[in-house]
Amino acid sequence: MSRGYIGTTPTTGGMYRLRDVGKFALGYLMTGGGGGGGGSWAATSSGGGGGAGGVLTGTMAAILGAPYPLSIGVGGTAGASGASGGRGGTGGNTVFDSFTALGGGGGAQNTTGGNGGSGGGGSNGTTPLAGGTGVAGQGYDGAAGASGTGGGGGGAGAAGGASNGGNGTASSITGSSTYYGGGGGGGQSTTTGGLGGGGYCSSNVAIAGTDGLGGGGGGAYSDTNRLGAKGGAGVVILKVPTGYAAIFSSGCTVATSGAVAGFTVYTVTVAAVGQTVTFVRV
Repeated sequence: MSRGYIGTTPTTGGMYRLRDVGKFALGYLMTGGGGGGGGSWAATSSGGGGGAGGVLTGTMAAILGAPYPLSIGVGGTAGASGASGGRGGTGGNTVFDSFTALGGGGGAQNTTGGNGGSGGGGSNGTTPLAGGTGVAGQGYDGAAGASGTGGGGGGAGAAGGASNGGNGTASSITGSSTYYGGGGGGGQSTTTGGLGGGGYCSSNVAIAGTDGLGGGGGGAYSDTNRLGAKGGAGVVILKVPTGYAAIFSSGCTVATSGAVAGFTVYTVTVAAVGQTVTFVRV
């Protein structure tokens, strides 16, 4: 007998078929860590915004009793000041089962934006430089730097703008519409991060991406404040129908909600590599 099947169910005409009681339909959403915003190294060089973590969402047939690997990508490090080495760090990958939501590319500093789930924004420098490349199905490209501003980081739902971060993608998996994976705004006196936790630059200070949304970090502005901002950590959200439950290993930080009728929603915000989740009937 195949795994996951037990017993019989009558059909018309007196025939019987195997009844699948070892699997159920599981909804999921996952976001990689956002890339860090680029630093600045001179009055004429602004950092690019960090690219958002890639976003994956869907439904799968989950098997009862089988441990699934689970880890949450951290946000990319903030870009430092200086003429080299100031690109923001790439965000960490988020893993659930066989799926991987890639971390966002780091925002540029005197270089092109980093590649990732969504691409980091390019720096302006002496010559504006290109943004990084996103991954199809997860995120979009970062924008090139422009005169006086670093390029915006790509988001999960749109490419980065000339200075503002690209918007993320909306989901109602938790019961309310929320954006995930917003790109970070590039370095300028004031820029806007993409919807979905994108960092930005406010009064010449770079602001971090939002944890749990995978937002890219804001880029640094010219000679005023030379440090970029870190990206936001990713997330895994699991939508489990009533009658089943998720059991997580001890290293996971999980919030549980019953806001969606007929389901329990688990939001995982911290899980190092090596953690697992197992589904059981209750």
